[in-house]
Order: sequence, then C-alpha cells, then structure tokens
Amino acid sequence: MIKNIYRQASIFVYVEIVISFVLLSVLGYFSSQVGSLWENYKTQMIFSLFFVFTFVTIRSLWRYYSLTITLNIEEMRVKEGILNTRVKEIAFHKINLVTVTQTLLGKIFNFGDLQINTGGDEVEVLFKNVQDPEEIRGKINEKRNLL
Repeated sequence: MIKNIYRQASIFVYVEIVISFVLLSVLGYFSSQVGSLWENYKTQMIFSLFFVFTFVTIRSLWRYYSLTITLNIEEMRVKEGILNTRVKEIAFHKINLVTVTQTLLGKIFNFGDLQINTGGDEVEVLFKNVQDPEEIRGKINEKRNLL
C-alpha cells in the first residue's frame, strides 16, 4: 500500500521561533543597557520573554504535528489533533473539486491553502498553510482519475 503523508508548512514553525528569539534577544539587550533603576525589572522581563519564547515554540510545534494528511490507494485520511484526535476519511471517488490558493509568499516558500469539495457548494475540508499544496492536488487528482 502506497502512502503519501503531508503536514502543515514548516516555514511557519521556523518563522515564529526565530521572531520570538529575536524579540527575546533584543529586549534582553535593551534591558541590560538600562540603569540600576530597572535592575529588578530586567529579571522579570527576561523571564517573561523566556516564557513567551517557550510558549511560541511549543505552540508552533503543536500546530505542525497536529495535522496529518495521508493519501492511501482508495481514500484521503485527515488526522487533526495530538491528544484529542479527529480523523476524517474521504473516498477519492466522492471528491469533486480540489482548489489550491497561494499568496506570493506561499509561492516562494511552496505552501498554501488546500480546499476539498465533495458535493454541492459546501467546502468539505479546508487546510490552511499546507506544504506542497500543488503536489497534494496532483496526487488527489491522479488517484481520482484511476477510479
């Protein structure tokens, strides 16, 4: 059985971690330049920034690992969540339309939104910021045509 597994775009994990680290570094530098009046606040600020950095890192990694798209031979399986999981299985023969939306930044870093319609005018599944959305659309269309 051939499986293709996709996740959310990892660029967001890296960007959020880098931004929080830069913020931590800049504010740590400025807090060291302030006089003795701010000495008590410097420690509080560094602990606060460390907490923000840790929170952003954990949240980014949590979002990255909480969405998994698996393409089997007959169906698409979507697993959301880590502790509380929700699994949705969509047969390829029920998929009517697969739409990819990418911004300029998404085209540069190869990520975008993937929308799956199974019938009617309603969107069955919408994936935000998925890595390689065109590849996923191509694989889904390829498997739809085989059926």
